[in-house]
Amino acid sequence: MGLTRTSLRGDTLAVDFEVEPNDSPGTAQVASLPFVVQADIDRNDLGTFNSAIFWNQDNSDQEAQDWYTFTLDSQTAVAIHLDFSGSPTLTDLDVYLFNSTANTNIDYSVADNAGTGVYTETLSTTLDAGTYVLGVQAFITTERVTYSLSIQ
Repeated sequence: MGLTRTSLRGDTLAVDFEVEPNDSPGTAQVASLPFVVQADIDRNDLGTFNSAIFWNQDNSDQEAQDWYTFTLDSQTAVAIHLDFSGSPTLTDLDVYLFNSTANTNIDYSVADNAGTGVYTETLSTTLDAGTYVLGVQAFITTERVTYSLSIQ
């Protein structure tokens, strides 16, 4: 029997595992919604530079190390939740939502996790029908970090 997780609405969701390589928009792991994945990440993982992340001047690499893609058939309210609770104190992950070609940043969550001690990032937005790409960035890690990403 596979792993499951219960959503905030009470739905039971299957949990997938990260499939490598997913280090670029071109190799992004396909997500069928609702989607929950258990994964791990480190700042030194192979990633893809993305100029749409460049506004974040604190991080000169501007890479997202893990990438996911999903398609919507109609306009949909989407909730994206990245949880890395239990991570080392000096951990800060960020999440970026892009258009299908990953050249336009639609939304992002870049809280100062290491500074606040809150190890989650959340996006809630309504998206038109189409394909989207999501990048997870290890902004600060001192070791490999496990995370759970849900897209509903």
